[in-house]
Amino acid sequence: MLNIGYTEATIEDCELLTQTAKKAKQFWGYSDALMEKWQDDLAITPTSFLDRSIYKCYVDSDFIGFFVLKDMNGYAELDGLWILPEYHGKGYGRSMIEKAKAVSVEKKYRYIELYSDPNADGFYQRCKAQLVGKVETKIKDRYLNIYRFDLL
Repeated sequence: MLNIGYTEATIEDCELLTQTAKKAKQFWGYSDALMEKWQDDLAITPTSFLDRSIYKCYVDSDFIGFFVLKDMNGYAELDGLWILPEYHGKGYGRSMIEKAKAVSVEKKYRYIELYSDPNADGFYQRCKAQLVGKVETKIKDRYLNIYRFDLL
């Protein structure tokens, strides 16, 4: 069994995290035009750390991805869970969800909410997230499902 570990990211990790988010998103085959529209959404900047906790995930000593928890005053928003494509489908995402839940319980959040890329819906459903709604995006006729993990 591989050793999965987590460390809190720092401002010095911004470039690594941004590039990881871009690689993970691009894996789904989105056009360059869409990737350009999402440039700001995928960027991790020093200001990202003001109201978010960002955790890097490692398998043995290899960085494989990260997740972001945003403080929403009583609950957390999972504001990104990104895994490098070569590590998809190996159970690491589920481990990251469990870590996000554990951190959220420690912070006394009631639940975790997230907006899922359509390509990730099946993953969140397999992790037993509850579908609670949908939201329209800035791209015409594109919606994201809203999922929730209850913690208390």
